[in-house]
Amino acid sequence: MSKQSNNTQKRRRRVAEVIGYIVIFLIIALLLVVLYSKMTNHTVFIFDRTTAWVMTPSMEPQIPAQSYILVRKADVSKIKVGDVIMFKSDDPSIGGAFNTHRVEAIIGDNEEFVTKGIANIAKDEYTAKAENVVGVYEKNLPVMTAIGRFLFSGIGILITVTVIFVIIMIIYVPDIIKANKARTEEIERRHREQIDERIREEVERLKAENAAKNADEAEHDEQNKPNENQ
Repeated sequence: MSKQSNNTQKRRRRVAEVIGYIVIFLIIALLLVVLYSKMTNHTVFIFDRTTAWVMTPSMEPQIPAQSYILVRKADVSKIKVGDVIMFKSDDPSIGGAFNTHRVEAIIGDNEEFVTKGIANIAKDEYTAKAENVVGVYEKNLPVMTAIGRFLFSGIGILITVTVIFVIIMIIYVPDIIKANKARTEEIERRHREQIDERIREEVERLKAENAAKNADEAEHDEQNKPNENQ
């Protein structure tokens, strides 16, 4: 395999790793934002925009149940009748959760808002106080809604976990295989070196024994050699 081909494969692998890291980061970041919002009942705004998950059908047909919407950070002084606002409700039946309903009337100098769900018959029993308004509805997010419905389904969670696992495997398994191969080669190299060392030691031992034997034979021959002066 040529050096250019190896470099191309390395570049492709780096690109794949970067894409994998980005996908994992985005999935984890999305899950963390959703969990943070649910656990703290706070909304995270980025560039004065956030998303909200509308569970109920109270705003249908404008906002279908189980839909993601785009919400703009609220400038309470500019809210007018007909706007759809997201606010922390004082209604004890929903435990202070966020509600997204249309403004039907304004009390005082935008101090409180009478709200109502489009599909509801009656207006909300509790008004939305200005300090509890967090955003104004801008539009539906159909693509994110489809993704959200999928992710929050049982099969969606399973597939998401599987995708993350597969991405991690694609990123790390080649390195693990390469490391194991290098480790195996290192063990084999050391084993060969040990065998070679033992062979050398055995050869040296045999040489030493042979040399000692030859020396003994030479000494014996010298001792048994007839004296020429006799």
